[in-house]
Amino acid sequence: MKKALAVILTVLILLASVSAFAAEYRDKPTVKKVQQALNDAGYDCGEPDGIAGKKTRKAITDYRSDKGLTVSGVIDDELLASLGISAETPEEPANETKEEQEEEAAADIRSMLSMSGEVKGDFDEPALTHPEERYDHFVEGSDGSEVLIYGLLDTLNDEAADIEEYGALLATEHQLVDQQGKPGLNVDMAFQDSPYGKVMIMEYRFLWMKIRAYAISHYVFSYDGETVEINEGFEEEAMEDYFESYHFPYGSLKILHGARQDENGYTYFFIRSDDPLTFEFVVGSGMRILQLRVYEKDEDGVLRLSQYVDYDVGPAWEIPQAVLDAMDEVLGPVGK
Repeated sequence: MKKALAVILTVLILLASVSAFAAEYRDKPTVKKVQQALNDAGYDCGEPDGIAGKKTRKAITDYRSDKGLTVSGVIDDELLASLGISAETPEEPANETKEEQEEEAAADIRSMLSMSGEVKGDFDEPALTHPEERYDHFVEGSDGSEVLIYGLLDTLNDEAADIEEYGALLATEHQLVDQQGKPGLNVDMAFQDSPYGKVMIMEYRFLWMKIRAYAISHYVFSYDGETVEINEGFEEEAMEDYFESYHFPYGSLKILHGARQDENGYTYFFIRSDDPLTFEFVVGSGMRILQLRVYEKDEDGVLRLSQYVDYDVGPAWEIPQAVLDAMDEVLGPVGK
C-alpha cells in the first residue's frame, strides 16, 4: 500500500507541473531554424539537421547563459524570442484542452517510469565511453523533477521489505572494468538477517582467489573455508545506513541529466553528482532498480565505465557454523 500511494502521489505532483513542459518545441523545422540562428550567432550546433542532439543542447545552454536567459537546453518561447524567430509547428496543438494535455502527460509519465505492463528482454549493455550520447531526452534538474524521481526510486526499492519477502537482497559488484568492459574483480553480495542481526555477506572473486566475508555490527568475519579471521570494519552507524540505502546509495546526487526508455520497456536515468562520479540507473517495471552503472572521467575528460552493480533478490545464504561460532564469541550468545 505504501508503495502504491507513493506512485500515485508522484504522478499527481508531476501532472500538476504539466504546464512547465508545454512550451518546449522539438519538431524538426523549428529545431533546424534554431540551429541555423545559433550558428549565425557564433554558437556551433554543427550542420542544421532538425535534431536537438548533444552539440545543439550545449549551444542552447551557452547562448541562454550568455544572454541572461533561464539556463537550460530546451527550445521554448523565451529562446525563440531572443533569437528573433518563430516556431514552425508547436509541439502541442493550439486547441488541445487542459484535460487532454494532462492525459497525454500521464501517458508519457507511465511510459517513462515503466509503471504498467511486464518488462521483458535484456537491457542494454553498459556504455564503456560517452554514455551521455545514448540520451535523446534530457531533463533539467533545476525544475525539481530529480527530487521526485530520487524519492520514488528510494521508496520503491526497500531493502528491508526485500529481505522480509525474499530472504535476501542480492547484488554483484563488477569492479576494475577495463576498456573492453571486462571486470577484474567481482563481488557477490547478500544483505540478509542472521541470528545476530543484519549481516552483509561478500564473496570476493579475484583471479584464483575466492574469500567470503561477513560484516555485522562493526566487525568483519573473513572465512576461507577453514579458519575465521575477525577484524573491525564498518562503523556500526555507517553499516546501518548502508543496509538501508544500498539500492539507491548515493546521497550526493545533484542533477537528473537524462532519461530514456528502450524497446523492452526499461527506463534509464542519467545522473550527475557533486563529486567526480556520474551514475546511470537501469529501472524495470514498478521502478525496480536492476543495475547501477558508475562512470568516471579519464585524463581527457571522457566518461568511462568504472564499475557496475547488478541487483536481484533471493533466498538467504547459509552462514557456516564456524562463522556463527565466531559471531557468538564476539557478539554474545543469541538472545542475550
